[in-house]
Amino acid sequence: PLGGPLNVSTANTPISSMRSAQRTPTDLRVVIDLKKAVTPKSFTLAPNQQYGNRLVVDLFDNAADANPTPVIPDTAANTAP
Repeated sequence: PLGGPLNVSTANTPISSMRSAQRTPTDLRVVIDLKKAVTPKSFTLAPNQQYGNRLVVDLFDNAADANPTPVIPDTAANTAP
């Protein structure tokens, strides 16, 4: 049966834990607990020879975290009078 904690490595990720529960015979709920805010993107993949239908969820660092404001050096302080 499906349900319970998902034993996957979350080291060096924004994920603190993951768990799932089978709500009905055809419905599965997956919960991802996060350490920080992320931007999620999801899409489905059709079956292939190895896997059935799949849902892919990518978790990206927020733009503010991923693109810090660059520091511009004060050129006036670096020039001799």
